[in-house]
Amino acid sequence: MISALFAAPPLLAKENQQIVVAKRFATSLLAGQPVEISDFVSPPNANDFAALSVVSECRLLNVGYPAVQDPKRPNIFVEVRDHVSVRLDCPHTPGDTPAGLSLLFENDKIKSIETHNLDLIGRD
Repeated sequence: MISALFAAPPLLAKENQQIVVAKRFATSLLAGQPVEISDFVSPPNANDFAALSVVSECRLLNVGYPAVQDPKRPNIFVEVRDHVSVRLDCPHTPGDTPAGLSLLFENDKIKSIETHNLDLIGRD
């Protein structure tokens, strides 16, 4: 008789909800599609989206939690679980200063967006 434990398919790690929301947001921005308003603590305004429209020239490199050094333990880095970094590959942005977004979360919803090097996109 085969145990139910071994007969079931292997469990896959469930992706964190903040990462799911960040990927959905980034994918919508890059495609020039409307974002899911329910992903935000408060709805962003039209000016916010106009400022972010420049990223439609980019491609998504990765989405994940930033790591910072633990102040109490040298050489140990810990993830910052209320922020998600979105790294982008954009025209004319050097690899050592890539364009990106930092999303601050509250209760698995985007509370604020900080931009990084978007002013370099498309410059010759």
